[in-house]
Amino acid sequence: MVVVGGETDGVRPVKADQSRESPGRNHDDIAQGIFGTDHAYRCCLLGRRPAASPSFQVLPLLQRTIDQTAMRGILNTMDGQRKTVLRTLALADAFGWALTGFECWRFALDETGGGSAALRLEEVQTVLDAATRDGVLDYRDGHYVLSGRQHLIPERLQATHLLYGKRRKAERWARRMIRLPYVLSVFAYGSLATGHVKEGSDLDVYVVMRTGRIFSGRVLVSLFLEVFGVRRTAHKVQDQVCLNHFAVRDAMGFQEDFRNPFSAWLWARMYPLAGHEGVVGQFYEANRWVHDFFPNLGRTNQDAAVKAPEHQGTKVGNAIEKKLGEMQLKKIERNPLTRANTGRIVANEREMIFHPGLPEEKVLSAFSARKRELGIDG
Repeated sequence: MVVVGGETDGVRPVKADQSRESPGRNHDDIAQGIFGTDHAYRCCLLGRRPAASPSFQVLPLLQRTIDQTAMRGILNTMDGQRKTVLRTLALADAFGWALTGFECWRFALDETGGGSAALRLEEVQTVLDAATRDGVLDYRDGHYVLSGRQHLIPERLQATHLLYGKRRKAERWARRMIRLPYVLSVFAYGSLATGHVKEGSDLDVYVVMRTGRIFSGRVLVSLFLEVFGVRRTAHKVQDQVCLNHFAVRDAMGFQEDFRNPFSAWLWARMYPLAGHEGVVGQFYEANRWVHDFFPNLGRTNQDAAVKAPEHQGTKVGNAIEKKLGEMQLKKIERNPLTRANTGRIVANEREMIFHPGLPEEKVLSAFSARKRELGIDG
């Protein structure tokens, strides 16, 4: 029989097999390192709780520390969710647009474009409810806006009413354009895609051309719409087809230098009016960068029903393409709008963009101002 401690410790003796040390373990080290005193350790071995031993407060303190850390994590997560939702509504407000609860979730914005973790729909709704109760947001007719911006809701409803008719017209002309040589797909673009339409709005489209035929295809499409009197001009705007963006099939991905919340808002809402087999899916694959700004965005890569055959190139066709390219590029270069530097104009054999009055800077400035007002800038 082994005695642990001594008679002065007032501890009863225990059997040897009860005090046998585990291989590789030093009781004194454990006692001093964990429980703080040898006396406390001996009492622990014997199943006793030493009176007035502050060292036994370690476990409750540890639990409280864990609880506090977890709570801080929860609060940080909730704060991050709140900022994401408010940032999304701030961007929509900069565009002059109200959002439904589902749209607040689907287009929840990661401003950095880093593709952060997506939010759940119920998390977004919880933030919307709390922000509405706090007076940060206003809710009406199924739409949310920043406080004091209620007028955007009836404007959104009116735009939605107009949008149906304009999209029907755009689809009708796109199905005709797709039958022209070199035209592979036609997408809704600009206000037609985002829904920000008014009575006098035109029909913005994005046209995908066969590689090596962007100049020839642009001439054919322009002449076709001109003959039928539906091409948008400076004097004819309402419900006219606006050809402000062309790209060849292997250049459908939007240029990386131009990617930001403004362009992501526009490109995430583009959809096919008519398309060649495989091109629509390739377009979405080439522009997956929008998912970095809107992680909740999901899309099924389904091709439009109308298909158009590919046209093989010839030496004569190549010569015509070269000549048409030289003519168009010279004309674009001489245009005063090209030198005005007030928007975005790009012209080459892979892509042609005509946005002389692009409101990008104005929208991004308004977006930054809304964030500052909400205290979420940064």
